[in-house]
Amino acid sequence: MNNQFEVIKGNFMPDEAREILLSIINKKIDFHNIKNLSSEIRLSKPDQFSQERIRSLRKISDQIKELIKQAKDADCELAIESTIQLALVPKSEMEKA
Repeated sequence: MNNQFEVIKGNFMPDEAREILLSIINKKIDFHNIKNLSSEIRLSKPDQFSQERIRSLRKISDQIKELIKQAKDADCELAIESTIQLALVPKSEMEKA
């Protein structure tokens, strides 16, 4: 069974690339913001992993913005390839409890 999915493949104008890539990054940031808020409400403490992931995603966003600026300045398109791989992973013993 092939659990690999080609999600994005092609050349895009800088504005198109910006819209596609930043919407993905922003959705992931939103996901981790909600996860962190939920942890703060339920456990009265932040979700450390989500907080670190948000910082990392913001850095990635900045890097993408810089590459898009470079593409615009050079009057170039951006080639984007994105594949998602899925695998079944048993739950850890801690999560089962």
